[in-house]
Amino acid sequence: MLGYQPYNPGYGHGAAPYGQMMDPLMSQMAMLTTAQAMAPYGGSLYGAPGSPMSPYAAPGSPSFMPPPGPPAVSSSFSPPGRFAKCRREIKVVQPQSPNYRFMDMTFVDKHYYEHGMPQFLGFRFSHALDPSRTVQALKLALKEYPVVGSKVTAQLGDLKFLLEEGNLALQLINVSPDLLSSPIGQLMQVCDIICPRPRDYKQNGLFYGFLFRTSNKEDGSVLIAGFHHVMGDAFSYAMFMSKWSEFYQRLASSASKTAEIKMPEEAFTQVNLLDPNYMKSPTGPVHHSLAFTEAALKTLKENAMQGGQKGEILSTNDLLCAQAACALAPTRFRKSGATSVMDEVRICMLIDFRGLAVPERTFGNRWTDSSIDFRWQELLEGNVLQVARKLRAHLKADTELMKRDFPSYQREKDRRDQRKLYRMFTWNNWSKAGEEMRKVNFAQPGADAQLMDMRWCNCTWLPTTQTAVVEPMAAVSPKDPKIVVWIASDRDVAGAELQMLNKVWPGGQPHSER
Repeated sequence: MLGYQPYNPGYGHGAAPYGQMMDPLMSQMAMLTTAQAMAPYGGSLYGAPGSPMSPYAAPGSPSFMPPPGPPAVSSSFSPPGRFAKCRREIKVVQPQSPNYRFMDMTFVDKHYYEHGMPQFLGFRFSHALDPSRTVQALKLALKEYPVVGSKVTAQLGDLKFLLEEGNLALQLINVSPDLLSSPIGQLMQVCDIICPRPRDYKQNGLFYGFLFRTSNKEDGSVLIAGFHHVMGDAFSYAMFMSKWSEFYQRLASSASKTAEIKMPEEAFTQVNLLDPNYMKSPTGPVHHSLAFTEAALKTLKENAMQGGQKGEILSTNDLLCAQAACALAPTRFRKSGATSVMDEVRICMLIDFRGLAVPERTFGNRWTDSSIDFRWQELLEGNVLQVARKLRAHLKADTELMKRDFPSYQREKDRRDQRKLYRMFTWNNWSKAGEEMRKVNFAQPGADAQLMDMRWCNCTWLPTTQTAVVEPMAAVSPKDPKIVVWIASDRDVAGAELQMLNKVWPGGQPHSER
């Protein structure tokens, strides 16, 4: 059975459907060379910090410097208020350069500056993170990826990243033990209640950090990090979190001392969270969530490939997307206003072009969408293998062209997207980012500590039914889910779509957070 969660209007992706707003921005890239289109930052490829191509490191600078002394931080309680003693704000003072350092923004960055919202990753640990070490490691990670510590400003009539000038802080939040053990999404509501985020990204930073603990270290901790989409995509956030964790581990295993930062005095409790003043009525789409273990995914693929050709290569992602499309086709056909089963419908699948048009560990917004057009009849017939084959063939052709000549791919994409069709959904699979996210540990090497859970928090408030997300999970044991598929339905057809999704995914389990 599939579980579902109501839409939470408190946060949101904020981005309009990609095909409606992104294309005018992306189309301008078709007139540039591959190097220009993919590397507007100073005319060089935006590669891994410390590499010769990186705009971040001065020539000859190593990618990792020895840990400095205690970080420059200022500690203060939140402004007077009902929950002032439940949190402590640790401001991170970044090193100031003699001159302002600007970095150009891509067309995609500018789109997300206007339409995007912060994306939040949550990590649950069996151990309590040390606040002082967490802040010091954050400062080191910002040296590697200074765009995370930047803010957006106007320079010579154009938007740019102003490096090392963002107002950064780590919020330390004391919560009751029962609240700490509640779903990470519930802790996101605590963030919104006691330290709401500023909306002016020209005056403030693009990064938010929240560390949840109790007065007892044995209860573990939860770290939530928010990244405004203007600075990068899922894989970029995962790279930063992995580097932040790596520095924490180095500091934990070294003999260097850090200035002690104490947790707040009082605890925020479940009672506070249930205050009617902070509860919101469900609106928007109904969210269906289905969890798959690695074994369940293997069985799903084996069953779906029965009747396939010998040696045929289809990915699990191809099959999941095809199954979802066939399951949703009857209700979406009626919703689309189509007059014939021979009318066309579009499915978009996101492609991370790292390793194709830019280096593998490039930071920034480095993805595009591939539009695959079907006749409604192809989906309504329910032939999953045929739909998956068409998806795979199209993606293969697009990635090969992308690798060979990215501007040509952009011109072809623009030509294709000029045909305005009903879009069933954009399929977002962040499994690649998940592999990097699973490296996040924040523990001294050899210590009896581990990552217990991780969440892509934005999955629980998809703003539109035209978005589907494959969320990677921590998968601590083989019995734990490897991924969760999130699909949103209009409320009047939510029951029917839930029934059809259960039919095509009988091996899935309702998703519940730990």
